[in-house]
Amino acid sequence: MNKRNSALTRLRTLSKYNIPGSMLKRPKNAIYISTANDLRHELGKFMICWMLANGTNIDYYWKDVRKSILQFCKLDLSEFTFPNESKQYITEAVDRNHKRRDIVVLDDDQAIEVVYKHKSRKLLSEYKKANVDYYEI
Repeated sequence: MNKRNSALTRLRTLSKYNIPGSMLKRPKNAIYISTANDLRHELGKFMICWMLANGTNIDYYWKDVRKSILQFCKLDLSEFTFPNESKQYITEAVDRNHKRRDIVVLDDDQAIEVVYKHKSRKLLSEYKKANVDYYEI
């Protein structure tokens, strides 16, 4: 994807969400945390954003990251390979249906939720129906 098309895709994706504060002034690739969430949730969000920024395949590494999430300081990241292309994302964005999304990847028009393994099947099926990717912790 060339730079112009990439920029247009990012703007189209960004326009689908109501971001707290000014939409255009909200910094990209910034992670906002909420004390309403516990540490596991916020670490999961951080690790996904970190992998996005480095171009890491989330699906490939998530199992290992999930196992190590509470010991993230001990996680050896030297085994990860990083392609040259990073992605832009926003966190805690609200979509047009008033649903808050943990992470929105602007390059891919992709919404991501970090969820607990015990979440209901109904909620997970709603994510699938809304085309929202989710990662269990």
